[in-house]
Amino acid sequence: MQVFRRHQKGILIAIVLFIGIPMLFFGLPGLGGGGGQYSDEAVAVVGGIPVMASDFLGYLDIAAQRQSQGGTRPTYQELHTSGMADTILEEMIDDALFTLEEQDRDFKVNRELLAERLQLDPDFQDENGNFNPATWNLWVKNMESNGFRWKDIYSGIQRRISRQVYMNTLAASANRVLDKDIEEQLLETATKIQVKFVKVEPKVEPAEEQLQAHYDENQESYKKPDDMTADFVAVPLKPEATDAMRAVLKEAKDGADFGALADEHSDIQSKNGGDMPWRKEGLADPDYIKPIFTLGLGESSDLIEGPTGFYIYKLEEERINEESQEREVHARQIYFRASLSEEDRAARVAQAQKLRDALAEGASFETAAADSGLEVHRTPVFNRDSTEVEGVPRGDVRQLGAGLAGKLAGEYSDVITARSNLYVAKLVSLDEGVVPPLEEVRERLAEDTINAFKQGEEYKAEVQAVAEKIEAEASSLEEAVEKFPELEMAINETQDFTPRDYLFQYQLFLHGSVVYDAVGRKEPGAMSGPLTGFLGNTFFVELMKRTEPAEEDKADWDVQRKQLRNGSLSLAVNELVLDYRVDLRERIGQEGRTMVTKNQALLDRILGLNQEEAPAAGSVETAPEDGAALEEGGSDS
Repeated sequence: MQVFRRHQKGILIAIVLFIGIPMLFFGLPGLGGGGGQYSDEAVAVVGGIPVMASDFLGYLDIAAQRQSQGGTRPTYQELHTSGMADTILEEMIDDALFTLEEQDRDFKVNRELLAERLQLDPDFQDENGNFNPATWNLWVKNMESNGFRWKDIYSGIQRRISRQVYMNTLAASANRVLDKDIEEQLLETATKIQVKFVKVEPKVEPAEEQLQAHYDENQESYKKPDDMTADFVAVPLKPEATDAMRAVLKEAKDGADFGALADEHSDIQSKNGGDMPWRKEGLADPDYIKPIFTLGLGESSDLIEGPTGFYIYKLEEERINEESQEREVHARQIYFRASLSEEDRAARVAQAQKLRDALAEGASFETAAADSGLEVHRTPVFNRDSTEVEGVPRGDVRQLGAGLAGKLAGEYSDVITARSNLYVAKLVSLDEGVVPPLEEVRERLAEDTINAFKQGEEYKAEVQAVAEKIEAEASSLEEAVEKFPELEMAINETQDFTPRDYLFQYQLFLHGSVVYDAVGRKEPGAMSGPLTGFLGNTFFVELMKRTEPAEEDKADWDVQRKQLRNGSLSLAVNELVLDYRVDLRERIGQEGRTMVTKNQALLDRILGLNQEEAPAAGSVETAPEDGAALEEGGSDS
């Protein structure tokens, strides 16, 4: 098992072949076997190559799962409405077109080449970079014991390498980048410029009737959150400190050289004696950082639990910042990485679920908790906006509240998975929030009304018209401010930046490359605009100065030169492949064999079209639960 974990990257090669490879470049992984009533039907046929419903469903489920991160899982019908379902189907059709082209070449990858490619993986090499047969044989054995057959692995990798060779041949003509172009890019990306700028933002002063209308239409958003209290049991998801950690702690407390202990035992890679930068205490400091500021000079902390392990700190120095007059500290740290094993985590999940099952069978909360070796705690009053609840880690508060949402007093939650703990909770009391009167939320209401108006077409048209007038009538920012006083535009300045930088720290929501393209190649004093930022804001910029790179700025140009060349090659290859893809599409039906037919009736049934309700992605009627299609069909590649 230890070897299996050590070489999990290598073991996952086969899995990646089936579910993690971009379909256009490496071919579709075999997802078949999970399509239920559609598993033997084709949603499309491309020159005699079927695009199976089971594969289509598998990719729909992958897309649905990705979109459900932190939210509700979309239905297949919603994937259709968003265009995702069509995108998936078109990618699958393109893959079939590529397969037809490959069949003309009849390229084969023999087993010797396949074995050679796999054996080059670092996981199968010793510390000297030589192939280790024992590790290889153990990997093959573990693959077989986990249900992967060698012939399936070979089939998947054979197709991947074949597609790679084909794409490399196709893209060979794009593999030319001129040295002159690379040098120009190097020079420009290292050139620094400084600009001043204004934001074009006509003032909005909503009338009383507009405020009232926004309030009436959005009362739920101003409703005060429900207050609640709850009883809960927590099953920890974090590992406990080990004897080895406590032994290092004892040495630190006994006065051993802290820096030497850090270099020997800390899981932080840099060997700098655990040195930390000077820092001041902040309200946003995470809980595991706060103990640093309570230490006396030369004092070492106890073991402090962090999000991924444990810390020991020692306060080395302290000072008062001359400008801010705030206390700053300089400390060292020893970090121990720690995590639950999969077996321990599964056991704790089972423990929480057993308690929940006991409650469902009628046991009292106290009895069920005691039988599991746990204790029931009660929260103070809290709500969805609470960030701290006594007895609950800060990072778990939101999940606990969300797990109780929709419950009535006396009802139990399901098992709630949070960052630090698993919870089973009982809602004890619920005091529903009310909508406050308009006057109580007037300030927030005015801001919301203004922001809503600014998103509308009327305001956008006004900004565009004003920006066009500025562009036509002003040649500098000072002139723009003078000619349009009603806009109350403020001129702001940046520090030096390169085209690679973002400028958010100046509230200039543009990428440095956009600003450089606008004025960076011009003389100081040149103004350009309007430029539209990431948030839809409109800006005008004016060049203040340009600074060519000094010799010390060119120290890493050899590395950058290589990166730029590789990036340019990749971009050229991608453009060529996309052009080739368009060409394949245009040739559909022109060669007498490459015709695409779609089974629209089957597609409509799968996507829940022309029905009152669409089945949820992954539902029994359409597809298995997440991952089932992959697990069952991975060997059909």
